[in-house]
Amino acid sequence: MKHIGFLIPASNIVAERELYTRLVKDELSDISFHFARLKFQTPYGVNEEKYTQELIDSIPITLTELERIKLYKTAVLCTSAEIFAKNTENLLFPLSAVISYLKCINKSHPLIITPYNKNIGNVVTQTMQNSGIFISKEIHLDIKNKEDLINFSNTKLLELIENQIDKHIDSICVLCTNFATIHLEKDIEEEFNVPFISSNKAIYMAILK
Repeated sequence: MKHIGFLIPASNIVAERELYTRLVKDELSDISFHFARLKFQTPYGVNEEKYTQELIDSIPITLTELERIKLYKTAVLCTSAEIFAKNTENLLFPLSAVISYLKCINKSHPLIITPYNKNIGNVVTQTMQNSGIFISKEIHLDIKNKEDLINFSNTKLLELIENQIDKHIDSICVLCTNFATIHLEKDIEEEFNVPFISSNKAIYMAILK
């Protein structure tokens, strides 16, 4: 049995469900997921940068919750955290996983959609471009709370993609582990005929390697 540890923001209501859904769908009985919650004091919508830094600062103590388990791999379920984090070479992050996934399927001109403010969003996409991903378009929605994020992913994501897609885009990436997309993946790929990559999909594939 391979035990996978996930450090997940306490405010995240999506990633755990989506990762378990993939595990059950793939019938991988030799893998077990274990989740520990990253803590924060500053609400995301008040100060996104401070919220993210507080998540990172809570990584060491959160890891202690999983010490009793002999973990095969450990991942941090916060896409933007990687741009602030230091000395975390033994942890997997969704942003690196997305970059690796794109390279694995030979796609390099994605449409990028994030819920972040422009400051964080631009650093995320610059990190991707520094890694050889030539972003065709990027949209940073500046969503301030999880309720608005869930409502957007349920009602407006397909419309947004339809309005932005063009012949230069070879893939679609939605970057945020709290952005619910698993229920839309098939529809997006069939309608727009390009691969769809989410933070949760990419980190799931990364931990299976």
